[in-house]
Amino acid sequence: MRHRLFGAWPTKAVLLAGLLALALGLITLFVVRANRGPAVHVVTSAVTEGPITRTVMTTGILAPAKTVDVGAQVSGTVEFLGADFNSRVRAGDVLARLDPRPFDADLMQATAAVVQSEGDLARLRVLADDARVKLSRAKSLASTDLIAPADLDTARVADEQAAADLKAGDAALQSARARVDQARINRAHTIIRSPIDGVVVNRLVEVGQTLNAAVNAPILFTIADLRHMLLLGEINEGEMGAVRPGAPVTFEIESDAGQQHTGTVNEVRLQPVIDTTGTSSTTVPTSGSATGGSAGGAVGTAGSSSSGSTNAPAGSSGTGPTTSPSQAQTSQATNAPALGVVTYTAVVNLENPDGAYAPGGTGLMTFVSDHRDRAVRIPNNAITFRPTPDLLNSLDQEEPPAPQHDPKDQRPGRVARVWTFKDGRFDAVTIRVGVANDSWTELLEGSVRPGDQLVTQATSK
Repeated sequence: MRHRLFGAWPTKAVLLAGLLALALGLITLFVVRANRGPAVHVVTSAVTEGPITRTVMTTGILAPAKTVDVGAQVSGTVEFLGADFNSRVRAGDVLARLDPRPFDADLMQATAAVVQSEGDLARLRVLADDARVKLSRAKSLASTDLIAPADLDTARVADEQAAADLKAGDAALQSARARVDQARINRAHTIIRSPIDGVVVNRLVEVGQTLNAAVNAPILFTIADLRHMLLLGEINEGEMGAVRPGAPVTFEIESDAGQQHTGTVNEVRLQPVIDTTGTSSTTVPTSGSATGGSAGGAVGTAGSSSSGSTNAPAGSSGTGPTTSPSQAQTSQATNAPALGVVTYTAVVNLENPDGAYAPGGTGLMTFVSDHRDRAVRIPNNAITFRPTPDLLNSLDQEEPPAPQHDPKDQRPGRVARVWTFKDGRFDAVTIRVGVANDSWTELLEGSVRPGDQLVTQATSK
């Protein structure tokens, strides 16, 4: 009896210990799973309230407000130069002189032609007086039938011919005098003077150089008035509605060591500039375009700080003109307008009384395109966040359908979506947003309030 009792006891003890170990393992597994939490790790940012300023930044080029190309109106050899690069000149100062001897000879010849025309006119005047006297005598004799009617007609014709010759002689004299005036003007044009006060920024002529003004007017100097400068910046077509004449602008000139200036937009030129290659820009021609003393185009492409913006001859072969379908398509493509980035030039006036700014200098321009003093602000990375399908599958979720834009909806702003994370699940919230800058986007409509935490990043654990 005692043998059976002590023999069964070890078996029961082992069984009880196994049950306790199994229970302890189940409890441990439950606790580990309960403490493990969701299968993803999320990063959130809070919705805040404060100001939002949207800016447009671009690189501008300094150009003189007034630039004049000084050329030669007459042909000749350069005899003297009175200005060089960076010379400060005033209106009327002598920039260059051409050899005047050929023009002096032309003036003497024209003057001699005037003297000859005056002598011819005096002779014709005498002949006209003589014809007039003879006609008067013929009329008197004809009235008493002392001469035949034919003689009277001959006298009348001679008088009219003499009067016509007198008029022609007078016209020849006027023409000779005009040639003298033209010769004097040409002689005066051998002295080339500055038309404005300014600085010589370019010289394209040397002493002894022969100029041919008969083909086109050669440019000798470029003079710029550097007291008044223009800062020219290219604005992307998407920002044209925000950058208007009178809009405030801040800018920094490279040569100013970062000193900040403020000003206003003087004008936005409507001449579009199309960049088709990414390295060069082409100005679209318009009818009635003119060239003159205005400043040239700007260089630089505008960028918004918002987080949300040849004709080629056809080849031929054989004896007749033939065009294949591919050639026809190529011809149509080359004749079509080139597509590219379209920009417009914004002009900001800049006073430069001491000449500290040089033409061609660069400046960083910042335009304020929109501003809100107090707005509900959503972090930009919360708007751009979207959980991946793998993250949603790990939580046994399906992505809700994307919000649809109603073309009939005329409310301001655009539709966007943000995400919250509660109780281990992602929830999508459809909102309408407005002004945006580098960090924040304005909330216009939606069930989001300041202090709400929105998901900006999520990864699997």
